[in-house]
Amino acid sequence: MLKPILAAMALVIASPAHAFLEPPPQFNKPYVGGTTIAWFPRAEMKVKCEALAGRTLPVWPAECGKAKLHPKTRRMHCFVYINEIYRGTPTGELLFRHGRAHCHGWRHPIRQDHAL
Repeated sequence: MLKPILAAMALVIASPAHAFLEPPPQFNKPYVGGTTIAWFPRAEMKVKCEALAGRTLPVWPAECGKAKLHPKTRRMHCFVYINEIYRGTPTGELLFRHGRAHCHGWRHPIRQDHAL
């Protein structure tokens, strides 16, 4: 009985600078319209994520993800932007799943280390 409850809860995985949420299983799946992942230096993350979100963000994000119309196909598509320092790391994989979950509509409380 306890296992389903624990599986449904978001798990926190800590890295030296941040703690990032693992998305719930129902949001951790491929995006039907396809997904584009882009890696950016930390200096560019806030501007890139603000452009993706269409709003000003209160913090400097490590990742962001949003489903929107692809400029070429004009179909809904998932865009995930991640700080390049996480490329090729387990944290980078977690951030990808986290951002992709946002494309599926997952929302969690805004935290100091996460903006979208």
